[in-house]
Amino acid sequence: MAALELEVSGNPEAARTLHQGSAGLLWDGAKGLLAAGIVVSLLPGRSPWKRRLGGTLTTAGALCLRFGLLVSGKQAVRDPQAVIRAQRKNRSRLSE
Repeated sequence: MAALELEVSGNPEAARTLHQGSAGLLWDGAKGLLAAGIVVSLLPGRSPWKRRLGGTLTTAGALCLRFGLLVSGKQAVRDPQAVIRAQRKNRSRLSE
């Protein structure tokens, strides 16, 4: 997730769609659920409820991440000029 945030920081249109609206809600939820799942998994002990809770939290975080990226992509495509600007910027960067 950190690598994606770093990559998106170079494209303000993509960053905006990732952090606003329902995509932003899903993205932030994914970060929270994944962090909570990791914390629960790292707690000492081997009880079954702890494993189920950690697995449930990380699975819910993965689903939020997947659907957050899907919604963000759909929002980004709604603005064709932003897509064209990003492609032109990438093409000019590659030709240098």
